[in-house]
Amino acid sequence: MKRLTCCILILLNFSTSSFCQNIDTAIAKVFYTLKHQQNINNKDRFYNENMILLVGKKTSLFKSYERMIQSENVAKNIEEQIKNWTGPRAPRTILPNNLSAFSTQEVLQSPQNKTIKTSEYLWLNYCYEEPLVSINWKLLPERKQLNGIDCQKATAVYRGREWIVWFAPEIPLETVPWKLYGLPGLIIEAHDKNNEVQFLFAGLENLNNKQTDAVLVRLPLKVVSTTLNNINKLKEVMYKDPSGFTNTQMKMARGIIDPKEFAGFGYRKISNPIDLTEVK
Repeated sequence: MKRLTCCILILLNFSTSSFCQNIDTAIAKVFYTLKHQQNINNKDRFYNENMILLVGKKTSLFKSYERMIQSENVAKNIEEQIKNWTGPRAPRTILPNNLSAFSTQEVLQSPQNKTIKTSEYLWLNYCYEEPLVSINWKLLPERKQLNGIDCQKATAVYRGREWIVWFAPEIPLETVPWKLYGLPGLIIEAHDKNNEVQFLFAGLENLNNKQTDAVLVRLPLKVVSTTLNNINKLKEVMYKDPSGFTNTQMKMARGIIDPKEFAGFGYRKISNPIDLTEVK
């Protein structure tokens, strides 16, 4: 175990920090359904998940809606345990043992700063930054109605996939699901040529005139700053020794992240990621 811990520390050049963020407030929520053929050897099986795009004035955040709700419920559960604690020492809390494994990746886009920050949860939140580059979209004259919205077709090759997208020029939001940046309108439907990955619009909620608590557009506050290459290496360690990896990561996470931020995730290797440039 000690050897595995040292291996992970060396791999990541361990550096925990509050990743620099200009925290924005959401003015809208856009909901999508993600359909993803994660295993190229099982073409009939799709992973389905409800996703959310938090739209701020300067930034946007794309992440799992189901994981967000689960995390909120975990936080409430822990707060209730602390509230009802009657022991003589500091409260001890127990995480629910039925946490589901949802998508652990969150993508924060900042068109103003021309950056994408991607966070991935592996018991600790690991984060890397890359330039936000407009994709070379080809706008086509074809139009059709989707969900009662007038949409225009666009195509592009990006991150190893040929994308076919339908966007709404009448909804000029500079915000997108995943990293499909650069179109002059909200994406209503996006899929690759082989339909292995699909982002399907499921609704839009305007928050501007609602008297509710502010919804923050931000990544987790405490992260390990690293690179995509190091995250991929870390995953390989996880696939080879899931039990040792979990024990090591949980020890490293103590005192770094709030227990309320713990969430479930799967150890199953995705052989057909959305970003095919990740595949070696």
